[in-house]
Amino acid sequence: RAAVDHSRFWRERNQTYDYYVIGNWFDPERFVFQPSPVASLHAEQQPKRLSEETTAVVLVVHALDTISRVNLRRWQEMSERSKFGVKVLYDADNLNPVNLADLVGGNVELISMTREEQMEIYPWSAYRTFSGLYAAPSKPAEISWMVSDASKKYEHAWFVEGDVIITGDYAEFFRNFVDEPADFMSPHLVANSPGYPNTFWGFWGSCDLATGATHSHSLISIHRVSRSFAKDIFDYLQSERGGHHEYVFPQLCTMNPLCTMKQVSSEHTAYYRFRPPVTIDYVEENMVPNAIYHPIKTAEEIEAIKMREARKVAQEEAEREARQKAEETQA
Repeated sequence: RAAVDHSRFWRERNQTYDYYVIGNWFDPERFVFQPSPVASLHAEQQPKRLSEETTAVVLVVHALDTISRVNLRRWQEMSERSKFGVKVLYDADNLNPVNLADLVGGNVELISMTREEQMEIYPWSAYRTFSGLYAAPSKPAEISWMVSDASKKYEHAWFVEGDVIITGDYAEFFRNFVDEPADFMSPHLVANSPGYPNTFWGFWGSCDLATGATHSHSLISIHRVSRSFAKDIFDYLQSERGGHHEYVFPQLCTMNPLCTMKQVSSEHTAYYRFRPPVTIDYVEENMVPNAIYHPIKTAEEIEAIKMREARKVAQEEAEREARQKAEETQA
């Protein structure tokens, strides 16, 4: 079908519309996702024996900040102590691979990504909505790599953002899930939520899969995806459908009879949310062994985030007042 027109969603930026009001004008086509013949054939094949060798663990970095450097050292350790496919997916627009290689050593594969490169792979509307708030290339690049020949030896891959911290031995943490066959895993899964966290989430309207009746959601700062499910996501995006990745991953899996999901258990999740960020001191003071913490920032980064959010709130308030004045003038 033709791509859904998101022009009103982008114009309004969801600033003045409650979830249920948006549903009155944006109710995407309801359908059961049909996997492509290639993906269906892959799913029907005899599954490989799952092991460390069939699992990639990918750190996603956009900048060399304090927390990313901690994780890069952990990735180097994991490459020396495990048989996982240990890799770093880095933003080549901002980072020099030579500097990264010095930090992670020779056992970690470096995979470059750029925004321009990924935008050439996907239809514009699919890239713009799937990539997220900052149009960053990481989520599209993840899918591009997973469907490429470079990943064909792997059944699953973990993707971990640079501001995620895992306490304890990273290799031991990921070994907990080696035998789990699920196509999609995340610490946060909401089967049918009207928004984020409870009644409102500003990006649901851009997802061609989400409707007023069914719209799963998952914060995927750390998550695992199977190669077969990545192919489904790639096919979906290439069909010019779109949506924020936090909806597309769980929603597409929910609608695909061949896809399975499993939540990372709470015993492995100590602090996991979008905001507010906390410092590494918080992790040390509230230590839970072998658990995920996100988002972890430096004190300076947290202060900068607070200032940006304060400016955003002030700007939104000014825009609301301007709209109200315009409406009063028209009336």
